[in-house]
Amino acid sequence: MAVSAGCHLRVRYSCRASFAMLPHRFWSLFRSYLRSGSICRFIERGRNEYYSPIPDPATLPLDCTALCGCTSVPYASSKISLYRVLAEACAQWLSLDQLVGPRPIFPALGGSAGREGTAVQLGGSIASAFGNIFKLERADIRILLMAGVAAGFGAVFGTPIAGAIFALEVLTIGRMQYEALIPCLMAAIAGDWTCHAWGIEHTDYSIAYLSGSAEAIGFHLDAVLLIKVGIAGIAFGLAARFFAEISHLMTSVFKTICPYAPLRPVIAGLILIGLVQALGTREYLGLGVWSPNPADTTIAGFFNPAHIDYWSWLWKAIFTIVTLSAGFKGGEVTPLFFIGAALGNALASILGAPADLLAGLGFVALFAGASNTPLACMIMGIELFGSTHTVYIAVACFLAYLCSGHSSIYLSQRVGVPKTAAANDIPPGVSLRHVRDLNAQVLSNLVGRVRLRTITTSFQENLGSTHLSVLKQRMTVWLQLVVRVHSW
Repeated sequence: MAVSAGCHLRVRYSCRASFAMLPHRFWSLFRSYLRSGSICRFIERGRNEYYSPIPDPATLPLDCTALCGCTSVPYASSKISLYRVLAEACAQWLSLDQLVGPRPIFPALGGSAGREGTAVQLGGSIASAFGNIFKLERADIRILLMAGVAAGFGAVFGTPIAGAIFALEVLTIGRMQYEALIPCLMAAIAGDWTCHAWGIEHTDYSIAYLSGSAEAIGFHLDAVLLIKVGIAGIAFGLAARFFAEISHLMTSVFKTICPYAPLRPVIAGLILIGLVQALGTREYLGLGVWSPNPADTTIAGFFNPAHIDYWSWLWKAIFTIVTLSAGFKGGEVTPLFFIGAALGNALASILGAPADLLAGLGFVALFAGASNTPLACMIMGIELFGSTHTVYIAVACFLAYLCSGHSSIYLSQRVGVPKTAAANDIPPGVSLRHVRDLNAQVLSNLVGRVRLRTITTSFQENLGSTHLSVLKQRMTVWLQLVVRVHSW
């Protein structure tokens, strides 16, 4: 740990000497990213060196906290203590650009990341610690971990029912463990009540479409609007797959170009600084929930029918991918809410649909496709926006789930039941990390075959029919000679 701190000081002060002549704003941004990246890696290194090694998440049957960005898994055989809990919280706090509370904004040090990752990780870690203290059985610890995840998710977003279903649904695609339903629900409700007891309020999002009208009573269904919602749901699913695949690809790229992990956040920080300077705005950093500048783009702004923004979803995706792929701590959920609401706002202008409705659908549907949790996201939409638009919420979430394919922001998810009959060749119980590797291998073999066929066709075209006949005759003679020698 002392060596890590020394490396951090040397890098920090050598970079300060090199960039001393840069403008003050640029240097302050660079110093913030350098500090956050180094401290995050310092905390992670100390945690990993102090505790016993933890098995590879890909080989474990239960990956609750790994599903939300944690590098290690609180498991029955792992040593969990307060150090791990505090390390995760501090690392994510340093990765956030803005922390929003009931008071004015508190500036932190990082880029575009969410806050739910740590909440879910803390819930799973504390649950695992209690399981070890009371010497619970393996199956009971699994249920306790799921309850911890439900408590963290429900408390952060103020959606206890969605939090309970999320904990049941996120571990395995197409399969749920119903014996954990009551513990998860109780934990999620308790977590939400605790937040309210501390005076913590959640951001209010509402869909003004049909509000106050007679049609708002019960379910509302319009055939033309339903078709537009279906098209938007497909777009949300494709965008979710794009985000997940590019995120994993960028993680591999960062590991390739920089094998030394503590320097990856520094590189990402420089990239983010360049993007901020090029765009001239910091509105794509942080959570995107609130901004001191009223002109900045926020999630709530996408619910305004008068506000049309075509490209904010793409910029937010770029900022988030760069931030998390390099090793900054944080979650993907809140940025995905931003991306989904922004994409829904843009699609509403193109399809001629209500902007606030499609923004709300994108808010939950994009996350449904990226996390493979359509039921939890549908219930979240009902908890946040009411039951008037339940049919549209369900259609958008289910289509996004199908169109995202077998990809996810959580590679530790396992395939219980494939999404479609065409994917029945996927072995049951295999993780999405292995599915992704198999797909890459199949694609590589296909590309190799196409290249071989192209080379053969090009060779035949260049050789000509006359030369081909001569070559065939010579090959026939050689084969006859080989046969004769073999017979002798």
